Amino acid sequence: MSQTLKAALAVAALIGAYLIGSAVQWPLGGRHNDGTIRVTGSGSVKATPDQMILNLTSELKRDTSAAALNDVNAAISKVLAALEGLGVEKRDISTQQVSVQPDTTYSDKTGQRITGYIARQSLKVVIRDLPKSGEVISKVVAVGGDDLRVDSTQMRVSNKNAALDQAREKAMKAALAKAELYAKTGDRALGPVLKIAEEGASGTVSATSAYRDALDDTAGRTPVEPGEQTIKVQVTVVWRMR
Repeated sequence: MSQTLKAALAVAALIGAYLIGSAVQWPLGGRHNDGTIRVTGSGSVKATPDQMILNLTSELKRDTSAAALNDVNAAISKVLAALEGLGVEKRDISTQQVSVQPDTTYSDKTGQRITGYIARQSLKVVIRDLPKSGEVISKVVAVGGDDLRVDSTQMRVSNKNAALDQAREKAMKAALAKAELYAKTGDRALGPVLKIAEEGASGTVSATSAYRDALDDTAGRTPVEPGEQTIKVQVTVVWRMR
């Protein structure tokens, strides 16, 4: 056998050994068996809302678009004045919508025709003093009249960060307890944390409704009950196994 052929066979053997070694090691590498454990944990806390978000809309119909817009502007101006008189700051009042649209009807005899124009203006109001929210609702509805509607109310916790931190701590403890159980059962031990991912924080009202249709209350104030919010966090944690 020539020296050239021997050298070629030796090189081929080395390459084959390398490829076989790589084939053996690759499935044991980090992509397929990385020696980690991944678990999820959730935690929740109760918090009492201290603010309300109030959404209002004034809507009316007039013969012309100009008249509709002028009258809805006047109606909203009265509502804004009432809010200011109740101590709601301008930074907590924002216009959400201004629109004027034709109102039409259709009949086989006349076809489609315009019967007037509908103007709308919507406001978003943040009431930071929650005990005062019932008075605010009743007052603005009285001032706005039948053309004003309360579209929705929403309770919120202004200092949500403290509640979220408590929920995060509970979620991490729950994940750790689960991981320790799996490690112990598998005759392993937990190493360092490699990754923490928060999969979402949520807050849901879990008590009485925030708004009741009771504008004729003898005290002139809409009853408002804050109830409780459940602040929930879920985390996924990855540990190195030993």
